[in-house]
Amino acid sequence: MDAPVVQVRQGKLLGCAGRSIDGDNFYNFFGVPFAKPPLGDLRFKAPVPHDGWEGTRDATKECEMCYSTESFTGVVQGSEDCLFLNVYTRNLPKQNVPLKPVMVWIHGGAFVRGKCQTNLYGPNFLMTQDIVLVTFQYRLGILGFLKLKDSSLDVPGNAGLKDQAMALKWVKDNIENFNGDPENITIFGESAGGTSVNYQVLSPVSRGLFHKAIMQSGSALKVWDECTHDPVEIAQQLDPNVKTEAEALQIFLKLPIEELYDLQLNYLKVKEIGEINKLFGPTVESAESKSAFIQRHPKDIISSGEYSQVPVIYGYNTREGMLYDYYKKMNPEKCFGVDDAVPYYLNLPRGSSERKALEAEMRKFYFKSGNDEDDLRVLLGDVGYVVGTLAGALNISKTSKSPVYLYRFEFDTSINFLKKAGGLQKEPGACHADDVHYLFSSDQHPKIVPGSAEDKGIRLMVRLWTNFAKYGCPTPNPDEFGFIWKPFTEQEKNFLKICLQPDVGVNPDADRLAFWKNILAKYESTKHLL
Repeated sequence: MDAPVVQVRQGKLLGCAGRSIDGDNFYNFFGVPFAKPPLGDLRFKAPVPHDGWEGTRDATKECEMCYSTESFTGVVQGSEDCLFLNVYTRNLPKQNVPLKPVMVWIHGGAFVRGKCQTNLYGPNFLMTQDIVLVTFQYRLGILGFLKLKDSSLDVPGNAGLKDQAMALKWVKDNIENFNGDPENITIFGESAGGTSVNYQVLSPVSRGLFHKAIMQSGSALKVWDECTHDPVEIAQQLDPNVKTEAEALQIFLKLPIEELYDLQLNYLKVKEIGEINKLFGPTVESAESKSAFIQRHPKDIISSGEYSQVPVIYGYNTREGMLYDYYKKMNPEKCFGVDDAVPYYLNLPRGSSERKALEAEMRKFYFKSGNDEDDLRVLLGDVGYVVGTLAGALNISKTSKSPVYLYRFEFDTSINFLKKAGGLQKEPGACHADDVHYLFSSDQHPKIVPGSAEDKGIRLMVRLWTNFAKYGCPTPNPDEFGFIWKPFTEQEKNFLKICLQPDVGVNPDADRLAFWKNILAKYESTKHLL
């Protein structure tokens, strides 16, 4: 293949060749800037469109990740100058070649880590299908989600979500130059990426920038519904005399990125595990916010029906809570128990009689199998991911004018990477994030043997997801799979079991959902979630 050159609004891009697992040729365009570097006075601010460049930009080399801790090595690395995206396409525009469906991936990482590099999110599986794929990065942790209540300081939060929206705007404006259809864009993501997708669906800022959405183990009604860090407390690590957000901001703006990140890490270290996922992430912005991304609670927006009315897929994995075994392996000093499963948003102090009563209820309901460790995994997974995902599907199905689909991912093979990383090869089920490895190639993959369970799983996932991107329906042709994945509705809670022998069912994990519906109904802040 010849070295491709593509003209976008900001200038020309020089790409390079790639090849799918089936040997299909495609083009890579790496490290394309979609916003100005968020440096200096732009630190913590909403993103600003990139001005462009002179000549032809080399897009054959990958960019650095956004400054954070690399998920699998634990090494702190990256750059503040990280607002880049990658584009993968099989064809460049030419006569008689129709525009292709576009799929835009939003990575996970608890809003404090993650990247779009090919050693984790390689395109070689998805590019077996005739689509255009985009991956991108957004600011993380304190850089992406610092929130100051003082509106005069113009740091209302959600900078990372605004980065995402700007990337989607860039795609909408430029993807036709890569033979992508700007009127057929699907956004999809996992964990914090799935939660991000849900927020993009709910935000008026992103209206019209996409046409379908897939949320894998992520929902705006899960653990990250309001970030709660204290900027003054963070700054007091350096200067105990800091009393105001304005003083804290001046410290944050002057610090080198390495020292600012150390403040974030030290702040997280002293927090309990149940708090960590709420410290940095999405937030409801105040009415005074000049660049607001979202100004109402997600459940209120969903109830109103005032969101992007597009076809959506929600889903979760069978043993999401195996993730905590991986955390324990990475941090042996950490120990997880039933008390860590009490949802933080119930605001029950540790040791309180009310909290102890809830812990007793959870033990009675969940610890029945004789395998206490696995029962704890189910409990932790339900609180962290499953209940929020089901709540998302249930609530949106009541107000959506477009189809809603639900799945439970059950594949259990050698490419269930996080399960293996946690040392749980002999335990049944799919860990949190194991589904990602059936969509993206990575350095963690073993060799994929044609016809193997791994190969079949990859091809099933890729086909379902790209069918949805193309048609808004994962199974437009029943003969292709031998089943029809029916939409999930309030009356018919249909779902698909994604496994070696896929099957359809109704009302998944209904007993666990009923348990949490009863629990959440007791509290004013959560009674409307289920």
